[in-house]
Amino acid sequence: MEKNLKFVAYAGIFIGTGVALGYLLAAIPNVELVTATIFIAGYLIGKGGGTLVGILTFGIFSSLNPYGMPPLPLLFTQILAGGIIGFTGGFIKGRWEGIISFTLSGVFLTLFYDIITNASGYFLFPQKNTFIAYMIAGIGFSGVHILSNGVIFPTLLFPLTKNLKRRLL
Repeated sequence: MEKNLKFVAYAGIFIGTGVALGYLLAAIPNVELVTATIFIAGYLIGKGGGTLVGILTFGIFSSLNPYGMPPLPLLFTQILAGGIIGFTGGFIKGRWEGIISFTLSGVFLTLFYDIITNASGYFLFPQKNTFIAYMIAGIGFSGVHILSNGVIFPTLLFPLTKNLKRRLL
């Protein structure tokens, strides 16, 4: 019983933190802490918990976004990506826990997120050249996003994870 309560409490804290940090930095295009929050949730409370936190965090953040709710294909891909990010955080625990694995996780998970969310625009306007146009138009934004998470994961998330791991688990 106590373990279930701790899980629910931790999941709720991570979901609330992820949503709040998403709103906090919403005015800065493609610099965000939502991905890092979801990843650390998976790392600390496991693959299933991280998946749940990712799904709910992006579901709430995107649905209640101050700039408006995204179209359904984009909302679906954001939620899917959030689940995968949280799962990956739980997956690497005990396998690859070094700073390099955190850096690579930040870079490749962000790349994955950007590819599937940029590609989701195609489902709104499925014409001959729209897929390539969406992917090309997103390159600059994706570059900033990948670079920022490539810095956030090793410099902020890695040391934070080590500290929280000692205190929470």
